Amino acid sequence: MDELPSKSKDSVLVTGATGTIGSAVLQELHDRDLQAVAVAREGSSLAVPVVTGDFTRSESPDQIIDALTELDSTFRGAILCAGVDSYISGKNFDSEACHQALRINATSQLSMVMSML
Repeated sequence: MDELPSKSKDSVLVTGATGTIGSAVLQELHDRDLQAVAVAREGSSLAVPVVTGDFTRSESPDQIIDALTELDSTFRGAILCAGVDSYISGKNFDSEACHQALRINATSQLSMVMSML
């Protein structure tokens, strides 16, 4: 396992921070006394700095990157917890729905992280 950030201004970026997994990740980082910056939908209230973003919108990764560059943090890692499954459940299971879910769950988040490097 890679080394976790030191207890300084180094931060871990957490997407999907208000979901079940994302909130558990934030709690674990807090328990380890590590700083986090959350990416969450508009109106989210968390005990860490929040950058507003919604990966279901194609413009969101660029807006998130712009907001992150204004923070006084050095990101030492990213934990990608944002995701949807409603696009590929039940009767909606078709190739377009699968492509939409892939874009939201993987491609847009990875593009955002790659742009930060």
